[in-house]
Amino acid sequence: MKSFIEFLKEARSKNDTHLTFGGKLGDHCDIGMNMPDADFWLIRKGDSKKVGKPVDEFSPEHIGIKIRNHNIHPTYLKYSMKHLHNKGYFSSRATGVLKLVNIRNSHVEDIPTDKMPYHHMFQNKKIKTNFDNNHENIDKNHLHIYRGENTGNKEGGPMNGAFYSTDREWARQFTQTGQEHEIITKKIKHSDILDKRHVYAGDDIEPHLREAEKLGFKAVRFNEGKGEPDSIYVINHRKNLK
Repeated sequence: MKSFIEFLKEARSKNDTHLTFGGKLGDHCDIGMNMPDADFWLIRKGDSKKVGKPVDEFSPEHIGIKIRNHNIHPTYLKYSMKHLHNKGYFSSRATGVLKLVNIRNSHVEDIPTDKMPYHHMFQNKKIKTNFDNNHENIDKNHLHIYRGENTGNKEGGPMNGAFYSTDREWARQFTQTGQEHEIITKKIKHSDILDKRHVYAGDDIEPHLREAEKLGFKAVRFNEGKGEPDSIYVINHRKNLK
C-alpha cells in the first residue's frame, strides 16, 4: 500500500494537474468558518470532548472543510477526522477555560497528512467500490462486521461482549493508528442477531443483551444515531465469533 507522500510523488511525476500538493490538510482543502457549502464541519467551541468533532449540520460557528483535491473522498476524510477527534488531537490543542474551549482554523489547516489513516482517503475504483458496498456487505446468510482494536478496548464489555460495526471505516476510528491490520473482520449469521435498531447503542443496553441471550441470540443490533452505521454487540464475542 502506497503512503500518502509516495502517492503524491508518483502523481507529481505523471504531471497530474488535478492534484494539489502539500503535507498539511490546508494544502488540499478550504478551511474556515461560515462555509455553508463545505463537505462537512468541525465543532469549533464547546467542552473539550466536543471540539473538533465532525458533524453534517451547518453552523456559521463551525469550521467548514471543503475539499479542493478531487482525489480525496469526503467520506474517508470525515472518518479520518473522527479518528483524530477520538484520539484527542483537537482537545489537546484547544484553548479556553473551564467547559468552554475552542479550536482555531489553523489547528485544522496545519494537520500533517501523515497523522491520518491517509491511505484510504483517495478515490479509486477499489476503494470506492468497497465503500459503496460496505455498509451491509452481506451474503445471503451472513453479515460481515468489523471491530477496530486499540490498547484500551481489548477487554470485553458486559457479558464478555464487544461492539462491532456494519461499516469498516466506522470501525477504523477505534483503532490505535488507523492501519488496516488493526481492523478485525468477522461474519455472523443474520439469524443469530436480535434486531433492536430502535435502541441507541449509547443507552443502557444490558437488559437487551440479557433478553437476547435468553432467546438464544448471539448478538444484538443497535443504532448509532442518525446517518451513522448500525453497531452489532456480540455476546461472549471470543467464543461466538470463530
